[in-house]
Amino acid sequence: KILGVRHGCEVSFLWGPPGTGKTHTLAEVIYSFYKDEKRVLLVSNTNSAIDLLIKSLSKGLDKTGDQKFKEGKVLRYKKIVDPELESEFGDFVNIEKVVERLSQALVEERNKLTKEKDKIDQKLSPLYKISEAFKSLNSKVRKLDEVNDSLKKATENLSDSESKQKKLKQNIRELEEELSKSEKSSLLGKLMKRSPEKIKSDINKAESKISSIQNDIDDYKKRKKNYQEELKDLNNQLDEIYKITKGKDENETNESIKKYEEELAPIVSRITEINNELSKLEEKIRNECLVLGSTAIQTFLKPDDFTN
Repeated sequence: KILGVRHGCEVSFLWGPPGTGKTHTLAEVIYSFYKDEKRVLLVSNTNSAIDLLIKSLSKGLDKTGDQKFKEGKVLRYKKIVDPELESEFGDFVNIEKVVERLSQALVEERNKLTKEKDKIDQKLSPLYKISEAFKSLNSKVRKLDEVNDSLKKATENLSDSESKQKKLKQNIRELEEELSKSEKSSLLGKLMKRSPEKIKSDINKAESKISSIQNDIDDYKKRKKNYQEELKDLNNQLDEIYKITKGKDENETNESIKKYEEELAPIVSRITEINNELSKLEEKIRNECLVLGSTAIQTFLKPDDFTN
């Protein structure tokens, strides 16, 4: 009765306890469509269910020696999880393997070119490293000079500020001594000297300047420390650069890079051409297959792969 799906039924249901032949029956339904060259999208919510049906269908087609089956007319979309399906029929239902099998000459050419590309890449990799080291050398040296200049200025500013602060502290001691004498003076003596209030005002002004200069000192010390750390880091980087560039010539390095890149360009171009050809073939095989099995989520993630 399930074969009634072939006679105009829009929706049919197949139900039965385990072991009653549901998978076999569905495979027969799909096979009946397959014989009439009608296209079937086989969808389930699990990979194992898809693989089970594809495996059952594949076994039947393999027994009959179906040539279309060997040409990729039954495909499993994405990864096969059933080890038996993969080992026995992977070459016929895994689209990547089908493409490789039907385009063996192209695949072999790509593999050969890829090995050549890898060899050139291995030669280019250390050359690129040397070239980058030469490029960064001048900028690192300029940066080193800039940081040295900044460190020198910060050191000079720190020294000047500490000197000013030292003088102000000495001035305060002299003012405090003057204040002490003024407060002990007689009335006539006080009239001859500056008033205690004026001296205290000068002391307050000097203390305020000391506080302001202390902020500058703290800032210059912080800058000096940062510049020293930056210098240390730059010197370490330069040491590494000198190790890389030791005994090397920048012009010769760049000439070697140019030579290998010229060798590499046609190889990469041809690999790209082959990949495009294989992609077109893969799309053609997928669009012309009669049975395509996939999980439901893939039909939502890659809807364009199922439009035909």
